[in-house]
Amino acid sequence: MLSKPLFALSVFTLYGCNSDDISLPLAPDTVNVTADFESTDNGWIPGFSDFPAGEDNDHYEMQSDLEALPTDEKKHGLNLSAYNRSDDLFMYIKKEIKGLEPSTRYTATIELDLVSNAALGCFGVGGAPGEAVTVKFGFGEEEPKQSDYYMNIDIGSQSNAGANTVVLGNVGIEGLDCLGEEFGAKTLKSTTENTLDFTTNVDGTIWLLIGTDSGYEGYTSVYYDDVHIVLSR
Repeated sequence: MLSKPLFALSVFTLYGCNSDDISLPLAPDTVNVTADFESTDNGWIPGFSDFPAGEDNDHYEMQSDLEALPTDEKKHGLNLSAYNRSDDLFMYIKKEIKGLEPSTRYTATIELDLVSNAALGCFGVGGAPGEAVTVKFGFGEEEPKQSDYYMNIDIGSQSNAGANTVVLGNVGIEGLDCLGEEFGAKTLKSTTENTLDFTTNVDGTIWLLIGTDSGYEGYTSVYYDDVHIVLSR
């Protein structure tokens, strides 16, 4: 499991002998973004997309909340759950990051602990409940959100990455049975082949996003436990 360091941001300013020598504050070369969801959402905002917005969507049973983990009731996580009635439902959390170097290229890596009731090697409508629910890590220059039907950024389609996302894996947990009545935990992390690269806005901001892109036409429940993201320039 992840350690839980605090979000850290160091800013250094160099001062000369007079006002002409004063340098502008520099953003740090490396920034850590962490969340454990024990008592707060840590600024991560949940959302849903790729379904008919504006209609009566009660049958999707979409919900999001901080809840006790089904694997350990002493711990909490940010839960997102829904029925994938559209055969393409995207459930996500997003957070705006500020204080980065403006108009600068960054590389982001992530280590993510999640809890799921999806087993591996099972059959389901439209796809497997584990392997067909793809976990993605992404970014947006503007706030990522549903626009009409789809997201306003390119998240890709189901198991495929998009211009704004990389694929981390899926929600399937080894050792669970196919009944979906028990939960398990897994860790997903970036590799050298799926780092996320982006350029910050002129004000030094960027939006980050973590989500599940589903091809399984059933009920999916995912708990985000620990998140540790490293931004490097």
